[in-house]
Amino acid sequence: MSMRDSQEKDNVQPDKNELPSTVSLPGLIKGPGSQIGRFRIEQELGRGGMGVVYLAQDTNLGRSVAIKSLPPEIAENTELLSRLKREAKILASLNHPNIATIHEEFQEGGISYLVLEYVAGKTLAERLVEERLKLEEALSIALQIAEAVTTAHNNGIIHRDLKPGNIKITPEGKVKVLDFGLAKVIKSQYPGLQSTATEPGKIFGTPAYMGPEQARGKEVDSRGDIWSFGCVLYEMLTGEVPFKGETSSDTLANILNKEPNWQVLPQTTPPNIQVLLRRCLEKDPRSRLQHIGDAVIEIRETLSPPSTAPPVTSPSITLPRLEGAPRTKSRTVAITILVAIVSILAAVLLWSVFNKQTQPPSKEIRLVVLPFENLGPADDEYFAAGITDAITARLATIHGLGVISRQSAMQYKKREKSAQQIANDLRVDYILEGTVQRERPSDPNSRVRIIPQLIKASNDTHVWAQAYDNDMSEVFQVQSDLAERVAQALDITLAERERWALRSRPTENMEAYDYFLRGDEYERRSELENDFKIAIQMYERAVELDPKFALAYAHLSRSHANMYWYYYDRTEQRLAIAKKAVDKALQLAPDSPETHFALGHYYYHGQSDWDRALEEFAIARKNLPNDGDLLSFIGYVQRRQGKFEEALANIKRASELDPLSNIAASELGETFELMRNYPQALRYYNRAISLAPDLPSQYYDKSGLYLLWEGNKEKARMVIEQAAQNIGSLGEDPFIVLRSVSLNMFDGKYQEALAQLSSCKVEAFSSQFVFIPKAQVNAQIYGLMGNKEVEQAQYGSAVSILEARIQQEPNDARFRSSLGIAYAGLGRKQDAIREGRLAVKMLPVNKDAMRGFHLAKDLARIYVMVGEFDAAIDQIEFLLSIPGPLSVPLLRLEPVWAPLREHQRFKKLLGARE
Repeated sequence: MSMRDSQEKDNVQPDKNELPSTVSLPGLIKGPGSQIGRFRIEQELGRGGMGVVYLAQDTNLGRSVAIKSLPPEIAENTELLSRLKREAKILASLNHPNIATIHEEFQEGGISYLVLEYVAGKTLAERLVEERLKLEEALSIALQIAEAVTTAHNNGIIHRDLKPGNIKITPEGKVKVLDFGLAKVIKSQYPGLQSTATEPGKIFGTPAYMGPEQARGKEVDSRGDIWSFGCVLYEMLTGEVPFKGETSSDTLANILNKEPNWQVLPQTTPPNIQVLLRRCLEKDPRSRLQHIGDAVIEIRETLSPPSTAPPVTSPSITLPRLEGAPRTKSRTVAITILVAIVSILAAVLLWSVFNKQTQPPSKEIRLVVLPFENLGPADDEYFAAGITDAITARLATIHGLGVISRQSAMQYKKREKSAQQIANDLRVDYILEGTVQRERPSDPNSRVRIIPQLIKASNDTHVWAQAYDNDMSEVFQVQSDLAERVAQALDITLAERERWALRSRPTENMEAYDYFLRGDEYERRSELENDFKIAIQMYERAVELDPKFALAYAHLSRSHANMYWYYYDRTEQRLAIAKKAVDKALQLAPDSPETHFALGHYYYHGQSDWDRALEEFAIARKNLPNDGDLLSFIGYVQRRQGKFEEALANIKRASELDPLSNIAASELGETFELMRNYPQALRYYNRAISLAPDLPSQYYDKSGLYLLWEGNKEKARMVIEQAAQNIGSLGEDPFIVLRSVSLNMFDGKYQEALAQLSSCKVEAFSSQFVFIPKAQVNAQIYGLMGNKEVEQAQYGSAVSILEARIQQEPNDARFRSSLGIAYAGLGRKQDAIREGRLAVKMLPVNKDAMRGFHLAKDLARIYVMVGEFDAAIDQIEFLLSIPGPLSVPLLRLEPVWAPLREHQRFKKLLGARE
């Protein structure tokens, strides 16, 4: 039911843009007992700027309804009439238990009416006047509000006037969000629906709950609702609005210029809810929580914490059945029983292991090392960053101390938030910050002054501080002493092994150390080829200056392995250089965790030897128990093995140590997506975008998720459009272009697809998973258009490209798989099947659960293209039985599977998985 102002208890004067509340009764309604159409009026419920609301009885259906009318004196106002009609269309498109339903819209006697669900109970505004809500009740109400708004946003609808007066609570405690009368429909989703009443420059809504952008009269998107939600949650927890003012003008001024009083939040407010509130009430929409769905997950997990039981170990993916082998019922049952037994035994046997390795210690002290401020010239910035990283690495060796990873800490390089704000953001107990200055900038033999400060976050008090002024040759002693002093201040007793690790000196050559720090700067900057190359040059210079510098050899090996892994140089020579460097590190420092980390990295990225990689990572972890990067890599390797539950536990733990890392969030999203837990995947993709809205890959992932989850082209397209808004030109990212091309192809917009493809500068779409010549995509589009001649010519071009690549790199399964598709397009059936099968044999799913999945999917596609439908369905059945990027909605959507859609086995397969 919509009662916009009738039951509102706002702490501000009425919005000057709203109509006065003295509207008259419509001419056809004379009061209780009068009749309008089939509705008998029983009583007036309230009135406000958009009209009068009545309780009425539907005489045909025998139910109570709310009727909202438009006052006759403004019935000729086309703008307001447009708003009313828009509300009807919008509400009618929503279907959620926490959103008041609209039944119909009609006109009689020149007056417009809405027939709405009648919601008994009180508004949240009334409840807040009567009493202060308990924490659990406030969070329960907030969860239901967030779920309602999530549904609206997912359907392209923005409320724009979310406030306690528009939230009803039934006697049973169910929340209903009312009045989408100011909602704005996203044009890309509802292009035919006009939005004339919401142009920029006009302020609609209620001042106490509108975001800074809305207060300025600027265009408002879904993040405006997130701000309003934050205001409502703050009010439920504190009993007062966050930006209180005596007048509307005062309130708007406070919104634009002041922070809420965070001190009035109840002491019992969970830290993650405090963080959620702060993110909702960020004044800059770009820094604000980007998706209300994140709030749903945070509140839901707070009200119902996940089980603390250790994760059940899933067995590695077994060998796929042979092509054409019958899938008998007895075999399926036997496999099911075997998997269940193995899972139960694994859970029992590994209980203690996972309690130790994947669950954070119950009394763990959490600390963040903020980037030490460089007091020297800008050229010395890398040095201050290197010192910070070295201190962080030493502290991460201490058991019982959870040290936040570098990427999250870097968000506070220019410290603008208080200690308490940072603590709330990162959920830490202590903050270590400081300054670094070299007496002679860029001189590795200079004296260096380091002043660290340890701060207790809860009350912003200094626990310990000390000034170090030493020769550069003593910098390692400074790092060691600093780490030991921090442990002492935190009352952590160090084991002898930990003391030894803290006191290690990686090199005696300060010039070599300087080059090492420069190498680290480039290695961590990005995954671009040029940064890896510069890092390699720096590390090579470091080991040239000090041939016994084991840590530099370890990092040198990792950079070479990265060059191989990211397909910048897939040669045996590159791998040999990486192995030589790590062998040297192992010879010089056989007990160093960094050495074993690098060796594991080599086995992972260089050899795809998952077991040996995990062995080396396990050795490294003994001395690096809380290293987020190491935990992430353990999870990444487990994903390749098909051990997704175990991978998830480790990647989650890494994310806890790096809570502001978009990479950690994105990897969690990908893991959940592969496991077909699409709601959780969406949560983490949204978080990744929120943390780094300028990276196109995350939009690509999210758009693909909507296709897998729902086969929803419209939502996928909206994500691409969001990327364009946040990034600008997307032409530089080939996979974003490929997604847009695919969406146009799905919609039959072939000319648009061809034009987009033509504008893309690359000749092939290449990643570790696929290699797709642009000619091959052209061929598919022309085939769908029925232009056989051009289709064949394009497939021929793709064959030429792929055969040449295979001559150069015969062991790259991606080329074989893609060549099989091209051969299939030319009608070369036997050649196509041969290449597709060879690709799967070279890299089967049980060898690499991620890359192998793509090759097996390509083989299924080849079978479809050459008419081997049963073989194709065998492959699809197998792929749907294991984690990976294939789903029934996608099978229904992608045109490549169209020839199967009348096949009885395929129909049965799709139907069984509805």
